[in-house]
Amino acid sequence: MRMTYRSLTFAGLLAVAGMVSPAAVSAAPITLGALVSFTGTLSGSIYDKDIHSGVFRDVNAPPSGLVGAPVLSDSYVLQGGDPYGGDTGDAFEVTQADGLAVVSGMTIRTHYDFGNPPCAAQLGTCIAAAPDTGWVNFSNTSGASWTGTLTLSGLAFGGIYGPAQFFSNSGSTTLAPGESVNILLNNESSNYGGYNHSDVVPEPASLLLFATGGLGMLVTLRRRKQ
Repeated sequence: MRMTYRSLTFAGLLAVAGMVSPAAVSAAPITLGALVSFTGTLSGSIYDKDIHSGVFRDVNAPPSGLVGAPVLSDSYVLQGGDPYGGDTGDAFEVTQADGLAVVSGMTIRTHYDFGNPPCAAQLGTCIAAAPDTGWVNFSNTSGASWTGTLTLSGLAFGGIYGPAQFFSNSGSTTLAPGESVNILLNNESSNYGGYNHSDVVPEPASLLLFATGGLGMLVTLRRRKQ
């Protein structure tokens, strides 16, 4: 068992889609999460952090393998739930509620589980989970036929499955109203240290949903069990 300690230097408030949850702001930057983007008949994009389940959980409490000050999140499903990209462990990852968002009339659902959708139901490169991973279900709920290209991408910070690297998977298709397709980023999306850290991939201010408010200075330690 290896324990990785991460210093937390400031306690604040994390505002998520208008709901305020107590959180510890890490010395490591919060991530944006993997990016879902699509172009075609209708176009749009959204980060994993903005795809919410409505079910808040503390990523530093069991069944997570992380420990530390409470960090409540209802998004980041694809990277295992931790806004900072920590490895929460299988028991936490596969019990996350699905994230859900509607962008330009298309419904985007994030899911994490053992196994993967069959290749016939995947867009882009077919990826097999090893043994668990996250994926996006992209559904045409616009009421009209959609033709275009769907992409799932992310610059990984680096984790137990590999170093910092860029992942991208994309494919083109036509979806009739009500049809859907799945797309995966990699074979173990929770083990690469999170995606699109904000200090590396700046987010446009118009899309920023997170805000921090001071509660005072607090030094704590966060450790990750692996």
